[in-house]
Amino acid sequence: MAGIVRYAARGKGYLVMIRPMGDGLAMEQLHYADDLRSFDEVNLPEDVEVQDAEVDLAVQIIEQVSVDEYDPAKYSDEVKSRVLELIQEKVEGNDITEAPTAPAEEKIVDLMDALKATLASKGDEKPKSAKQGKGRLKSVSS
Repeated sequence: MAGIVRYAARGKGYLVMIRPMGDGLAMEQLHYADDLRSFDEVNLPEDVEVQDAEVDLAVQIIEQVSVDEYDPAKYSDEVKSRVLELIQEKVEGNDITEAPTAPAEEKIVDLMDALKATLASKGDEKPKSAKQGKGRLKSVSS
């Protein structure tokens, strides 16, 4: 059983599902129909050649960074942290100035080089979960 509800926050309307979870209720944000697009509507290039080595490297990276369980304690809201830091600076009487934005550079990236660099930056060891081999990926919605 679940309830579909509308509510407003931060100047925007949201559609959510409220359902039982354990001893409480969980609220999961849904999408309005006009927010969704069919995959057929995505403008993808038609003639793209992907080398087997590129696919192998991509799979290796995914396997290396994948985890068995989601641990929310490993993540923080970086935007919220920056806003709180700015608020604290203002409370302390410091002037807040906008950081200059650098002009965007147009780069053409070689996929293989990018994948190899990513793999090298992650090291050789796959992250361990608390229950190695016994955990399951749990669905999480915002």
